[in-house]
Amino acid sequence: MTLPRLLVTTLWIATGAVLSSVFGKNWGAVGYVIGFLLGACGAFLLTWLIVLTQNLLLKPFPECRNGKCRTYRDYTWRRGSIYGREKGGVFRYRCKCGGEYIRKGNRFLQVLTDGNTRPYKKYEGKKWVNDAP
Repeated sequence: MTLPRLLVTTLWIATGAVLSSVFGKNWGAVGYVIGFLLGACGAFLLTWLIVLTQNLLLKPFPECRNGKCRTYRDYTWRRGSIYGREKGGVFRYRCKCGGEYIRKGNRFLQVLTDGNTRPYKKYEGKKWVNDAP
């Protein structure tokens, strides 16, 4: 487990423990359990919201290859995924023009018809720049 993950997990547990003690004083054993669950789940949801806000709103989408799609509203993702999330830090999108892209960290990769990817854009200094090899 990496240090950031350890710190976030510790924060979730600590939040649950604090809320557990608050609820436990008033409701006894049931209060401890309910307080811990509410605190840990609340901290988890807040972390999830921060990550989604960063990916969708604070770090804008680049324009597509055709130059028509520019915001997250111009992109769609696989139904059932959470805002296009495929796995840790990898998001898959399709623009209105039909182009398919993968967002991996600060890189936006174009998915080719054969399924391979090629560099397209990278996010540097609050803007997207070409990432051509």
